[in-house]
Amino acid sequence: MEVLLEMIDHGEAETIAFALENEIEVVIPDDKDARKVARSFGLRATGTLGLFLLAKRKGLISKSLPTWKS
Repeated sequence: MEVLLEMIDHGEAETIAFALENEIEVVIPDDKDARKVARSFGLRATGTLGLFLLAKRKGLISKSLPTWKS
C-alpha cells in the first residue's frame, strides 16, 4: 500500500489494493495516473467516460452523454 501511496492519492491506492487482494480484474479510477498505475499491476482500468462508452456499445444505455434542455 505504501508503494501505491507514493504514486497516487489514498482513495485510488485503496481501490487498487482492494482489487489486487480480492482478484478483481477491472478498476474505474478517473485519474489518468491512477489508471496507469493500475495497469502496471496487471489490472484493466478505465475512467468514467470509458465506462459510459462501454455501456453504450453493449446497448445498456441509449446515449453516451446526457442531453440537457434549457
